[in-house]
Amino acid sequence: IKNDPDIVEWIDYHKKMGCSKFYVFDHNSHPPLNSTITTYIDSGLVEYIYISGNFKPNPQIKVYGDCIERASLTWTSSSSLQIL
Repeated sequence: IKNDPDIVEWIDYHKKMGCSKFYVFDHNSHPPLNSTITTYIDSGLVEYIYISGNFKPNPQIKVYGDCIERASLTWTSSSSLQIL
């Protein structure tokens, strides 16, 4: 995610659909998104990870690998707010 103003709406929607945990990888947002989603982070609903740098060929490869390492998952889904 990068500089997305709809992050709260996106989390609320997916929470209503039954999602119980979110891993938010914030890629160089200015300002970082953690101030926008503090309530979710504090409640444990969201694990917030700030990443910076330019990853080749793209940051998704790093993020997917990192998410798999962090989570013990039965089901997972990934989406990009830029295309939703």
